[in-house]
Amino acid sequence: MLDGDRDVAYLVCRRCGHVYQSPRLGRDELAAFYAMGYRELRQGTEGPTAKDLAMQTARARLTVGLVEKAFRESPVGRIAVHVDQDAGSALPSMPCFGLAAETRATFVRLKGENFDASRESVFHYAVLANRVPLIDSCKHDVLGQALGLDTDFVLAFARLRHDGDSRIAAVFMHELGHNLGLTHEVYKGIDSSCTHPGYACYDPDLYANYESVMNYHFQRAFGSSSHWRLGYSDGAHGTDRYGNPDFDDWGNLVFASVVMRF
Repeated sequence: MLDGDRDVAYLVCRRCGHVYQSPRLGRDELAAFYAMGYRELRQGTEGPTAKDLAMQTARARLTVGLVEKAFRESPVGRIAVHVDQDAGSALPSMPCFGLAAETRATFVRLKGENFDASRESVFHYAVLANRVPLIDSCKHDVLGQALGLDTDFVLAFARLRHDGDSRIAAVFMHELGHNLGLTHEVYKGIDSSCTHPGYACYDPDLYANYESVMNYHFQRAFGSSSHWRLGYSDGAHGTDRYGNPDFDDWGNLVFASVVMRF
């Protein structure tokens, strides 16, 4: 549940079907991932034990606590985020799951079976999955997926949990940001392929002023920024070397997709 004190105009269409996702690993990262023997964790098992679920839930609570703190201490004032993990449930194992076109029908069906529709006016629905396929294929992975200006997102939790709680929280907050209207259509520095070294156009100076978890530079500490951010930008960091201005994420969050409760 999100509490905000402003009405913000829609910037892109609601429920228009666009999927925003954190990038897949680069070639070297992927090779290292397999070399460390994470295939079973990455693919998951057909029957996770009660211990598996308890450990994942405990880890998720730590992650969520960091996200709640970032919202609570936002520069635009306190924003309360309530995460109801106790209402969640374990989903059945399947080889391909997410918000990609090929898998979305399955996602919608499972959400209908495991999430009370009456809660959707207040709560977002997040799934901690082992593997999240790329939008155009079930053969490649991304770290997370979200629908822009909507209520659903997915995290590749088994992949992320080896990065530490703060890095998991960064992807969580990135995908939630898409739900709240922070998309590439709104500001080109959001999800720009050229801020990720896995792409040919990669430029470490591009959008280096946009200190936001929505920027791959700062979500995963790429490029000239050797540090990362767990938070959104306040728009106060001038321009990059190409004249691209910073963007005020906090001031452009769209809360109209959820019901405000005071």
